[in-house]
Amino acid sequence: MPFEKGRKKQGGRPKGQPNKSVARLVDDIVNAFKRSGGEEYLMDLAKNDRKTFCTLLAKIIPTNIQADIGVDGEIRIVRKVIKGIAE
Repeated sequence: MPFEKGRKKQGGRPKGQPNKSVARLVDDIVNAFKRSGGEEYLMDLAKNDRKTFCTLLAKIIPTNIQADIGVDGEIRIVRKVIKGIAE
């Protein structure tokens, strides 16, 4: 039976919800992170392997920023880098 316009789609997973395999993989990665030292591991990585740490950091920064700004005048964005750590 073809899809009819105006009718809800049947089946499938809700939008934005990962499939079970991806959800299990994410859980496994989080568990491995916790077992390897969690935050302490990341601090060690930041101090001793900055290239890898920055690569990891780049993967979690949003790539798309949407804004609706209704401001009259000048808008200034300032980014400070102090000893290799962005503020």
